[in-house]
Amino acid sequence: MTAWLRVVWRCAVGIAIAMLTAAPPASAQQAGAGFAVRVTVTDSTGTSIERAEVLVRAGRRVVATARTSSTGSATIGFATDSATAEVVVRKLGYRPANRFLRFSLGDTVNLDMTLTVSAQTLGTVQVSARESLRRRSYFLDSETIANSTRRIRSALDAVVALRPFMLTSIGGRRVCGLVQEVWINGMRIPQNFPADPMMQNRVLPGVNPKQPVAPQVLSILASVRPEHILEMSYIDCFGGPVNAIGSRNAVFIVLKEGIEYRWPDGTFVVDDSTSQM
Repeated sequence: MTAWLRVVWRCAVGIAIAMLTAAPPASAQQAGAGFAVRVTVTDSTGTSIERAEVLVRAGRRVVATARTSSTGSATIGFATDSATAEVVVRKLGYRPANRFLRFSLGDTVNLDMTLTVSAQTLGTVQVSARESLRRRSYFLDSETIANSTRRIRSALDAVVALRPFMLTSIGGRRVCGLVQEVWINGMRIPQNFPADPMMQNRVLPGVNPKQPVAPQVLSILASVRPEHILEMSYIDCFGGPVNAIGSRNAVFIVLKEGIEYRWPDGTFVVDDSTSQM
């Protein structure tokens, strides 16, 4: 019996040693197939900012984080299957800054980023439950999208999951009707194109299937990637700060720096020489 136990023990030890020697450490595997970003963070006067948080996002997933040193610099190595990544820098008291970069395998990118102090001016306080409701219903920013636990693959998903009143308005379809227009970076997107067949008669929450949202509108929203959105807002039939043809019952999308839009490609990262070695 003792001899049998010895045999089992020797086999177990041999298997363990073989497994340890066969696979390199996970960190070594990541380093061999990754990218690197050297970030230098300063304020508007050129002063280095210490302890700023640096995030690297691939899609909606954060793949690496770091803090800047006393010289305002940080070097981040990371691995991702995506050819693009978003670098976000933020620090309390400053407005966040972000840049989109394109990578080739093994690239190391040097990036200078400037943070501006957040405005501290306090305006007149007005208590208005209606305005609070309108903002909650008609405004959506990048942080809310990034922090959502819902599956969001486009601006359309963001509206459906997080701001459904952008489809029907607070007063409902009988008061204002449905969303009719989409504006991106201040430009009204024309709807003179064949809609995506997947958007024909698509059923949406709160929308009568017999009177659906125009498939061209849904197609435009579906072509905007969520990680490219800085903020979204909606103006219903009562109007708002924008006074132009097609500015009512309209979704307004502002894209992040370095992002542009064209149909039918949707949103995309603009080539930037600073993303090259």
